[in-house]
Amino acid sequence: MTAMTIFEMSLGGGLLIAVILVLRRVLLYQVPKWTFLLLWAAALCRLLVPFALPSPISVYTGAAWVAQTMETARVSSPEAPPPVPVQSPTTIPGPLAGLDWTAPEPEAAESFPPVAALYLTGEALSALFFGAAYLWNLRRFWDAVPAEGELIRHWQETHPTLLPVQIKVSRAVRAPLAYGLLQPVILLPANTCCSDEEHLTCILTHEYIHIRRGDMVWKLLLAAALCVHWFNPLVWAMYFCANRDLELACDEAVVRTLGLDRRKDYAYALLSAAERGFFPLCAPYTTQDHMEERIQAIMKIKRTSFGTILTAILLVTGITAVFATSRAPVPENLDQPVQSHDTSPSASTAAEGDACADGIGETSGEEEFAWPLPQEYQKISNPAGQRVHPATGEITDHLGIDIAAPKGTAVYAAKSGVVTRSEMDSGLTYGNLVEISHSDGSSTLYAHMSERAVEAGQSVEQGEMIGCVGATGRVTGSVLHFEISKDGSHIDPEDIF
Repeated sequence: MTAMTIFEMSLGGGLLIAVILVLRRVLLYQVPKWTFLLLWAAALCRLLVPFALPSPISVYTGAAWVAQTMETARVSSPEAPPPVPVQSPTTIPGPLAGLDWTAPEPEAAESFPPVAALYLTGEALSALFFGAAYLWNLRRFWDAVPAEGELIRHWQETHPTLLPVQIKVSRAVRAPLAYGLLQPVILLPANTCCSDEEHLTCILTHEYIHIRRGDMVWKLLLAAALCVHWFNPLVWAMYFCANRDLELACDEAVVRTLGLDRRKDYAYALLSAAERGFFPLCAPYTTQDHMEERIQAIMKIKRTSFGTILTAILLVTGITAVFATSRAPVPENLDQPVQSHDTSPSASTAAEGDACADGIGETSGEEEFAWPLPQEYQKISNPAGQRVHPATGEITDHLGIDIAAPKGTAVYAAKSGVVTRSEMDSGLTYGNLVEISHSDGSSTLYAHMSERAVEAGQSVEQGEMIGCVGATGRVTGSVLHFEISKDGSHIDPEDIF
């Protein structure tokens, strides 16, 4: 698993949400309603868990394979022009195009990125809204009093729960609802007729199932996803549609609990309790805007067959495996660096001994370093040495070189060794990085990668894929930051290659 940025999480989650919305429109009345709850759970994991789970059947793996195949065909074509490194869309054009935030001075004061400030402001305002709205509603419910009646007591005795459920009556609501995680409460309107057994049973069973299924936890997670990804319109669509699906799934469970022959009685109870309103982090009984969809879904509920259950399971499994996972490491046989066609004696020796990928090395032994990217990507966008820091404008030391390449390009070990670090830089400067120690006392560092394909302690061979080019950390575009050091001193890679 590799760490993901907020943008990568939002982009991947957004694609999965779009697929679920299409399936929901087509299959809403054909499959059990818990199908969509499981799909929304996969979307929540994609949005809230900052780690990617690689899968060979992921849609991203397929897209990368197609792109790599097309690139290989283009490069190998005799009529194709010499390949030109493709710059990332996020690369800043003009004089700053080659600058990369890779080694800022420790003592230099860095300005807070305005984009990060905007994001954190939106996240804080979203969390403040949900928190204030929930507390305001709780304040309205403080005058609620315990519900009394023989039917109420009998229902509580026959419906035990892990946490005791309180049933209260309040004049602040006009429709039943459930709230509370550790102290669940079913809140009834003041005009509820506690002597109407049929109507009361439908209401209490609905709220009881909300509590038993943990729908308040679902609402909390949906609100958290919306706060984190407030800038993504697809996450807003998920928030409202998932809340509607919670009600549809609860309706389905109630009908199956009470019996299919009581669908009309239950639908009538919904209509009589219809109310327009918004209760953050509470499970409302019904809303007028969605009543038509709910009534239609209730009347179409049928006995669940084995084929329907199997279809739902296969649908959830397939969509999750394809759209909720990330790109698997590209097979080495698709990404092996192109060997040099130099006919010089040194180049011939390197080819026979599987030397460096760019053909520049003079021998085939481990004394030489191999180029860490495919041969077509040799443009150095930022050399080693002193440079003007893009943030502070001060002159700083750049300890390695930055090689421009498209995001997703395979990164190879420049020399055999043992991985000593494979992590997301805690200082957020290098982003995803891999450091390899070699037997001759030297070490190499590869930074700003989008994915890491090796773990600390793992032995790697020269030319083995260790990750993919990316734009993590403080960079202005998609590059590979590459450093070589020996005995504590940094070596300019350009002097070697």
